[in-house]
Amino acid sequence: MRLRTLLAVVAFMVLCVTTSGQSPVSTPRTANVRTKQVETCENFCYALIITGRLIETFEFSKCDAISGMTCHIALKKGAQLPSRVFIQALDSRNQPLGKRRLLIYPELKDGERGWATFLRVPNGAKTVVLTGEWNGQYRDPY
Repeated sequence: MRLRTLLAVVAFMVLCVTTSGQSPVSTPRTANVRTKQVETCENFCYALIITGRLIETFEFSKCDAISGMTCHIALKKGAQLPSRVFIQALDSRNQPLGKRRLLIYPELKDGERGWATFLRVPNGAKTVVLTGEWNGQYRDPY
């Protein structure tokens, strides 16, 4: 499983470099990208990899295969809410599937909980990588 996670991170880094002209992402593009894999799935779910600053921002739990995939999300004490969070689906070979999409999550206050929904994840996705963007205020993903 660690090899799969490492491969997913490498694939994500390659994706960041190849899409760097599309939109800025706050994740560093170096070999020192920090990641955290979340394994709180209750039914069929994607492997969830959180990168960079999002590790200290959100806590994901109780994921379930509802509306694609839905997870409890909590804004950690003292953390700043990102303006946007992107999801990138990866296949079983950790290759990107389709373009990045926005994660649907509520505007949370310090310590609040809510639900995050991973919509329109392409068929064949095995892993979902999350990256955050902190460019001003929270932007409603709708």
